Amino acid sequence: TRRGLAAWLARAAAVALVTAILLTASRAALVASLANVAFVALSWRQSSALQRASSLAILALLVVGAARLAPAATRARLATLPEEATEGTMHDRTRIWRAGIHLLAKHPLLGVGLDAYPKAAYPELRIHYNAHNTFLSVLVEEGVAGFAIFACLLGALAWFVSLLSASERALWYGTLVVWAVGVSTVAWEHRKPTWLLFALIAAAGARSFQPSGAPVEEGRP
Repeated sequence: TRRGLAAWLARAAAVALVTAILLTASRAALVASLANVAFVALSWRQSSALQRASSLAILALLVVGAARLAPAATRARLATLPEEATEGTMHDRTRIWRAGIHLLAKHPLLGVGLDAYPKAAYPELRIHYNAHNTFLSVLVEEGVAGFAIFACLLGALAWFVSLLSASERALWYGTLVVWAVGVSTVAWEHRKPTWLLFALIAAAGARSFQPSGAPVEEGRP
């Protein structure tokens, strides 16, 4: 059936994505992908035996691939992740975040201005870096006032997801967790994937407000 074919295509796409992560040696992408355990946990009770086995197999491929199957250079880079997270600078990110905290202390309410993080942090960093953290970027550039609006948006999205069916809740909550983990090391508040994700969640949640049995307008599906 078409539904079965779509399920196998989705699994094949997941394997391709795991392969891409292992070949590019992106540590941030690896951690964000591991956060997909949230989706597996949330959807476990609604999943069939095949779906559970597929999810566990893909996660196992990611873990085993990072430890054994990936090219030696990739494995060497990924192996530095625990040390970087506990003792290192996370590829200089801690220094960038420290500069952002200093800026926030000076401009707490309204921030330093849109897209002004690199210029404002330059005197301390001596190089034009963005915040490498979406939440810190919004907080520093827009201040507490702007971050409060952003937080309300995220809260509204979480509420929209809570209105959905159990399987859809698992999908979108899991996706939000992966997004949140991923953007903790990159500034994605202005990137299209972030706003596409938000739009898809809003559209899914909007269906919950449509009265059941509502007539369909002529000329519309």
